[in-house]
Amino acid sequence: LVQGLADSSPEMRPFQLAYAITCAAVGRNEDAHRILRKGADEQFSRIPVDYTWMTSVIGYAVLATELQDATAAAQLSPILEPFADEVAFSGATSQGPISAYLGKLASVMGDHTAADAYLHHALGIAQSFGWRYHEATTLVALARSRRRRTGALDEEALEWLDAADFIGAACNLDGVRSQVSAVRHEETGTRS
Repeated sequence: LVQGLADSSPEMRPFQLAYAITCAAVGRNEDAHRILRKGADEQFSRIPVDYTWMTSVIGYAVLATELQDATAAAQLSPILEPFADEVAFSGATSQGPISAYLGKLASVMGDHTAADAYLHHALGIAQSFGWRYHEATTLVALARSRRRRTGALDEEALEWLDAADFIGAACNLDGVRSQVSAVRHEETGTRS
């Protein structure tokens, strides 16, 4: 379905990005990388400045994070930085606190101090508005960032994962629960 939308509307960058994100989620990383690289080669400058601009930039940020592409992350971070205190909203969809994406990009780039600051900022926003999905995904991002920083999940990171998993179960967010499971699996894989 997503591929069909992307193929039938190649001018709609959000559809292309939705397809790339879907590819990354199902392990078709070559296709996802191709779309990310195309944007990076253009230095993300050809994104039309319209109501889908922020959605598109965040789509690229999600791809850079999922594919752990530090080069693309470094290109995207300064584009998003002026909006760090804002919430992404296109008029039709919201992607939550922009600081969450900046934190995830910073983590991929290895700037863990910035990652922690951005992610805690995003967590505060999500909690203050009662946005359970964004709260859960930010808790997962904090745990993942901690693991990147220290090479392991400490007690606090495990508590973040437990809290995210609880929200996922309570709100029927299977994707969040899968993210929690993946981070825990990465942890047990590093100890083997």
